[in-house]
Amino acid sequence: MRKITNKFIGEWAIACVIVFLQAFIFHSFAANSDTKEECILIINANSDLAPLSNFIISDLIHKLPVDYKGTKISSENLNLMRVQNEQQMDTVRRSLFAKYENSQPKLIILMGANTWVLIHEELEKHWQGIPIVLFAEKEYVGSVDAYLQKYPIAHEEQISLRSILQGRNMTLVYAPFYVKETIGLMYQQIPVMNELIFISDRKWFSAQNRQEVAQIVVKYYPDLKLRFFTEGQKNIEEVVSTLRQTNPNTGILYAAWEDFDIASANATSLTRSSCAIGKYAVLPVFTLSDMGGQAGVLGGYYSLTKDISKTVSDVGIEILKGKRASEMSVVKVPSQPVLNYEELLLTGLNPSLCPQDTFFYHKPESFIGEHKYLLGAIGLMIVFAIALLLLRIHFLSNIRRMQVKQIQLMSNYDNLFNDMPIAYLQCRLLRDDKGEIEDYEILNVNPSFERHFFKKEVTFGKRGSVLNNPETYAKLKDYMDIANKKHQSVSFPIHATNNHDYDVIVMATNEPDIMNIFCHDTTELTHTRQSLRTINHKLSMALSMADISPWKWNIKDETVWFDENKSFENNNGFEVKEGAFAVPLSRIQKGVHPDDIKRAKRVFRDLLEGKIKKINEKFRVYTALGAGYEWLEVWAVVDERNSAGEPLTVIGSALVITVRKQMEEELIAAKEKAEEANRLKSAFIANMSHEIRTPLNAIVGFSSVLASAKTEKERKEFLHIIEHNNQLLLQLINDIIDLSKIEAGIMDFIISDISLDELMTELERSFRLKLLTDKVLLQFDDLDSGYIVKGDRSRIMQVMNNLISNAIKFTTEGSIHFGFTRQSDESFRFYVTDTGTGVPKSKQKEIFNRFVKLNSFAQGIGLGLSISETIVRHMGGEMGVVSEEGHGATFWFTITFQDVKKEL
Repeated sequence: MRKITNKFIGEWAIACVIVFLQAFIFHSFAANSDTKEECILIINANSDLAPLSNFIISDLIHKLPVDYKGTKISSENLNLMRVQNEQQMDTVRRSLFAKYENSQPKLIILMGANTWVLIHEELEKHWQGIPIVLFAEKEYVGSVDAYLQKYPIAHEEQISLRSILQGRNMTLVYAPFYVKETIGLMYQQIPVMNELIFISDRKWFSAQNRQEVAQIVVKYYPDLKLRFFTEGQKNIEEVVSTLRQTNPNTGILYAAWEDFDIASANATSLTRSSCAIGKYAVLPVFTLSDMGGQAGVLGGYYSLTKDISKTVSDVGIEILKGKRASEMSVVKVPSQPVLNYEELLLTGLNPSLCPQDTFFYHKPESFIGEHKYLLGAIGLMIVFAIALLLLRIHFLSNIRRMQVKQIQLMSNYDNLFNDMPIAYLQCRLLRDDKGEIEDYEILNVNPSFERHFFKKEVTFGKRGSVLNNPETYAKLKDYMDIANKKHQSVSFPIHATNNHDYDVIVMATNEPDIMNIFCHDTTELTHTRQSLRTINHKLSMALSMADISPWKWNIKDETVWFDENKSFENNNGFEVKEGAFAVPLSRIQKGVHPDDIKRAKRVFRDLLEGKIKKINEKFRVYTALGAGYEWLEVWAVVDERNSAGEPLTVIGSALVITVRKQMEEELIAAKEKAEEANRLKSAFIANMSHEIRTPLNAIVGFSSVLASAKTEKERKEFLHIIEHNNQLLLQLINDIIDLSKIEAGIMDFIISDISLDELMTELERSFRLKLLTDKVLLQFDDLDSGYIVKGDRSRIMQVMNNLISNAIKFTTEGSIHFGFTRQSDESFRFYVTDTGTGVPKSKQKEIFNRFVKLNSFAQGIGLGLSISETIVRHMGGEMGVVSEEGHGATFWFTITFQDVKKEL
């Protein structure tokens, strides 16, 4: 039995005996005397305060002055919880004062502020001027209706107890409920607590505590989910069921519950309800008042019962010694964190994390408590010695039983040998005169081996060199030699003659040169692995080419895992290794732009709460390269949930869209300069964005569901869709990359030998097929032929294509001539002359700008001439136009080649 519990129970028993004897003896005297009997009267509001009264009685008996030794000390329980109206309360009052009409209290101790409110008028009427010690859990009182109907007292209706003390021979001792401090103590022991269950009964103080708990949670712990289990609103079965299913993130705060008292009727009267609540809860229970360190109750922040008893009895003794109650100061009972040391250890919590002033119930202090493990070990050794002796006595009979079991095990072994799905064979190594392995002989095989390879009658006694093909024979012999020398298992893969793949395990036995060989068919697994590698490679290529970074958020660990060598960080920075890497969620949040962080938190909170099914948002994040903030397009969905439906992981992808954002900003800036150019540019960006997003959405979407595909056919279909959209996306990205390279001034040039005649002839042949009318003559003017130069053929073709295409667009009849002439040793002039609409003088410089179109109805986006002029400039040349509106145009450009020669 625990030391402190024994102490409390012992003192309580002594007090009960003394009270009983006093009540019996003094009642006998009172029956035969008209003299009013002196006594010390303790009046409880409710029966559950009676144990505290017993402690007070015990303290008073030990501390009473000599003049009051033998004075009767009585305790009355009003059971106000069962009083619902004024009529019932009047009955309680009459019963109380009728019982003590022949008594003259020397001191009255009122337990509970509601006791004073409900009986003070009758108290002052019958016992005017008698000193009163009022013990209360609150510093205020309310109306009579609040206590009778058990509803909380609003702040504006509260009456200070200090004002009631004025003019009365009373003093106040109070021990408040420390709700805020207790919840704070719960957070210290349960840092992950996100839910609080408050269990209370129908008493007035429970209603008041419910109000205070709600106010404190709203004010100080807004993220904490609060649930009330109130007697009368929930039955005991519902409460017990919920307590047994609570998760480690739930805190339980207990005040009182009448049904739990009934369920634990065999417990001590001091802490019945705590016994019951501790029995049914799977997590430690915290309380607002002292429960005496009962099992299942971890503790809380409150005044100890012994401290309350000592304070009340000390104040009462001072009054009995002659000090007026009205002259005494209001006394607040000291409080502190109180925890059950044994429950703390049972729940796996660390006592060292508790506050320094914590009072521990059941903390071992005695020699036995400090050395219980050593004593236990000694006890176990003694028990072990006795067990060895008993084993020795029954040794012979056990041997017999073991023999029977061995026979049964051998039978089971034979069944296992014949029924196991893995092919097995046993071999003996054959050695030459020098002791080297020259062959092996097959001794035994199981039915699975016969199904995969050869029948037993074919293999028995045969040599491996005869039975197996040379490759398999050589592998088996070598690996059996290794396993035999090292005396350990060796595994290796083989491809058998039956076109199946196997994992082979070679094991040496305790018998010399006897080897066990196991063959596991891995054909299907090998094919599956190959398919997965192919799929993963294709998916990786698709994501890499699309510049998409997949990620996974582990909500419990608050870490985000990335599968690519990319990161977005805060100002502190961190290193990222190749492959998967984990980034703390806090660092990612710090890296998000301040203008976007609130929106990011809101959309992810809505996703976790189930308000939305997926996320597609754009945020700015600080990059690891220190180049400032990058725009990301983020996709996310909930991946896993627990049995309660709460999300565990979130998966998604991040696409860097900074370039796209910059293009949008440039379009907005260009709008101020030229409204028409801005409209065309916006249309181009919108078209490109749409064209990019269409295949990209398909890639991301089907990549997300690829792992959840149920059949091989479905997986292949998803992969086909991803590959198709990847090709579309790649083509679009290449176009955009060309434009971005031009904007950045970075051009790729591949130098090779070029036959200018062949190039021009190829252009002539190609564009004649594209002419839609016979009214236009397209001709290559071979004025200066036979030159071979070193240059970038594709870039020259690109420029000529743009110029000839433009000529065809604006020439409905007439002719188009193109060609080249040599201007100097290394310089050539290329030209395209048409008889089309021509270019106005005012537009001849403007048309080389981007997104400029002379005819808005013509096909194109106004980039051809701009790109061509940039290419020519990077090749060391220049471009221009000679035209008169209505009389055609000649577009020309010059290029200087490093090496020029004539064909032979």
